[in-house]
Amino acid sequence: MMARLRLKGRSGPDARWRTRVAAAVSVFGVALAATIWAAGRAGEPGAGAIRQFREAGRAYAEGRMPEAARLYEDLARRGHGTAEVHFNLGNAYAGEGRIGEAVLSYRRAWRLAPRDPDADANLRVALRATGAAEPDLSGLEIVFTGASAREWGAVALASWWALWTLLVLAALLRRPRWWLVRGASIAGVALVAGLLGLWTWRGFDRNPEMVVLRDTQNALRAPQASATPDLALPEGSVVRARESQGEWVRVTHGQLAGWIRRAACAPVLLEAPRD
Repeated sequence: MMARLRLKGRSGPDARWRTRVAAAVSVFGVALAATIWAAGRAGEPGAGAIRQFREAGRAYAEGRMPEAARLYEDLARRGHGTAEVHFNLGNAYAGEGRIGEAVLSYRRAWRLAPRDPDADANLRVALRATGAAEPDLSGLEIVFTGASAREWGAVALASWWALWTLLVLAALLRRPRWWLVRGASIAGVALVAGLLGLWTWRGFDRNPEMVVLRDTQNALRAPQASATPDLALPEGSVVRARESQGEWVRVTHGQLAGWIRRAACAPVLLEAPRD
């Protein structure tokens, strides 16, 4: 009697398990692509917002700075505060001589587009106009604010999926390929970098930058009007908030610190849309 040969691998439970895992990886890849695509389209302005943006640009070009500022402010308030809107709003403020508010808008534009050379150049011009010092950043902040929080989030998300996809593929193969191991290592490094970038930007939410909006403010040793002044902060000065007490906020710039009234400054935070 002829022996019957049994073929292994193709139709056994091990092969079915591998097929299911491969299908799951494919689904995850499609989900990742859809997530990144949706994030890229989120917040796209409608026709009305585009018309208003153009109207504000015309007002600026014709020297109607208060109207241009009002239109840009309204766009930002309604959730269309892109880097371009904040940058142009800063220019409108600067045209009115409102240097503190111009610096505030330039720093908000920086948070959204940290590599924009125009925003950086205009910020420096505004700071020189009042003699205010440039923002003080740590070495880590200088490195990781080279990309925006949104960009670091995309890096972290993509590298997370890439890492697990490569690890699953390595598990599916009886002898993992060297390029899978190398790819997983690169994805792991990218994931760590993305998380560090997000953590760095999170620090600007925990201890936000504050911009002095009024004439030179004296930073005091204690949160009371009679305290000794330690530091003079010209209009447009960018400092970091460390703690607050009533109407006072303790701010720092490098090794210098002091208390100023909260009403004299504004945080460089991107506010949620309001109706």
